[in-house]
Amino acid sequence: MPSYSITIMFIAIAMINIDSILAQPANQNRPTLRGLTSLRAPFVEKDLNGKLTGYFIDLLDEMAQIGNFNYTLIDSGNLDVPSDSFQTRPNGLVNEVFRNRADFAIADSLYRTTSQQRYVDFSDSYMESNLSALIHKDRIVQNNIKTIDDLLDQRTKLPAVIPVNNQQQQQQYNQQQQQYNQQQQQFNNQQQQQQPEELIQLGVLRQIYRDLSVATDPLSRRIYEILHNNPGNMVEKRETGIERSMKTPYAFVQVCVESINNELAMDEYCDLRQIKVESKNLPKSELHYEYGIIGQKYSPNLEIMNRAIRELKSNGRLDELKRRYWNRKCNGGVNSFEQYRYMMTVVTTLFSLIMSIFILS
Repeated sequence: MPSYSITIMFIAIAMINIDSILAQPANQNRPTLRGLTSLRAPFVEKDLNGKLTGYFIDLLDEMAQIGNFNYTLIDSGNLDVPSDSFQTRPNGLVNEVFRNRADFAIADSLYRTTSQQRYVDFSDSYMESNLSALIHKDRIVQNNIKTIDDLLDQRTKLPAVIPVNNQQQQQQYNQQQQQYNQQQQQFNNQQQQQQPEELIQLGVLRQIYRDLSVATDPLSRRIYEILHNNPGNMVEKRETGIERSMKTPYAFVQVCVESINNELAMDEYCDLRQIKVESKNLPKSELHYEYGIIGQKYSPNLEIMNRAIRELKSNGRLDELKRRYWNRKCNGGVNSFEQYRYMMTVVTTLFSLIMSIFILS
């Protein structure tokens, strides 16, 4: 190889390394925040060297760059938690932050609730979940399923009305139910095509059925009533619901953390698709969850994190980070984020080489 070619290669490598160094802001005089998490792929997991990796790590790295802070993150499973004999609540990560044993915590189990907000504050949401239904992609096409309304409107038989304890809520629910029935009847009258031959059954985990039973919004009540009339569609394990969705006319409905599991299931089972449970006829379900980072009450650190999260949302980076860990297997093993990063690396390397040749010439 000619000597000038070797020189060019070393210059190109040096330029890339210099760019990388310059791109990294100095760490001096930055506050270091103590963080806790819990292991669960793809949010946080350990590599062969015991280093934490995953979606949350990439998210915190980006936020630290924007917010100009450093952080440490510890797996709470390896934490020696002191006992609080005088108070048993709150517990877990919430308790650790509440007791000021950590500045923040991030985990897939931390979503905004009234009870937890008594002890800690939440950042802006970096991820949200709602009711969703997992269905085989072929049945979505065959039955023209686009929304939860398309699943509910398959049923011509009106479900039994489950009583609500509060009389005012019962009256309000009856009025909403009557309005919905009228809209459904109008839809059936206007529908020109024949109803699909197969009926896609709605099913859930038994625990989620209990969660739906105490919900009072019309959408959750509607789904609960259908499940109440079809108890055989409830399953004990998530794997059973996914298998039934793969092999039978079955829509596996999930909420909260389990709704996130539906998204992950589509990465493992490429024939499954998720229908967001958003109804044009009924208000949004109250079983809607916003995931955030928790900190001490009135902590200024959360405002720094909020500004970083807002910036990541506005420039689309938050969605890119999530796509890095979702929908990989069913996209040839490499997701669009990784393809984009690889392409940019190649372009940067080629540009550096061309500039080196131009300078030397």
